[in-house]
Amino acid sequence: MWVCRLTPTGEVRDPKILGELDEAHRSTLDLVVRLGTASAPSLAAQSQESLTPTAWNNRLSSLAARGLLIERRSGKTKTFAPVLEVV
Repeated sequence: MWVCRLTPTGEVRDPKILGELDEAHRSTLDLVVRLGTASAPSLAAQSQESLTPTAWNNRLSSLAARGLLIERRSGKTKTFAPVLEVV
């Protein structure tokens, strides 16, 4: 879950994650934020971690369940994007 301040014009300022993420979930969130949007197969193909698409999907789904990522279905593949543009 996120917490942030909004400017009078509605811009997000000082976003913070409530609670702690383990190293694996934090690195996954950082990677999705850097890419803007990601799917499990794309992360498996371009990451230096030797994880299967299923393992990536588990991480991404966990982050979506915590309210940190938005999950969208694109055909058979799910794509994920950060809830907030700034981390």
